[in-house]
Amino acid sequence: MSLSPGRLAAQRLMNIRRCDQTALAGAEPTAGLDPKASSTLKDRILADRAKGRTFIVTSHVMAELEEVADDVIFLADGQVRFSGSLENLKKTTLQVNLERAIAELMTRGKAA
Repeated sequence: MSLSPGRLAAQRLMNIRRCDQTALAGAEPTAGLDPKASSTLKDRILADRAKGRTFIVTSHVMAELEEVADDVIFLADGQVRFSGSLENLKKTTLQVNLERAIAELMTRGKAA
């Protein structure tokens, strides 16, 4: 019996969560997950974060990142375009959400 790509992704992340580390990294952690599994995973990330665990997540899905992120580092063309809190990014760009804030930085083409 083989697992679906989504189930494999969820299993990998659950295995990582079992590690006794204070910081974990993952790229596109919800890729391939159905909405229920994606929501469960984000809930677990938030619960672990509340216990002091740090997650470093890379993704192109800004709405998902906004659900779990406190701080943002935005890279473009090998340069840090922004580093700071999510709230400060939205204030700096005068945008209401992460996707629009990142789009604004991309439009500016310079560091904020």
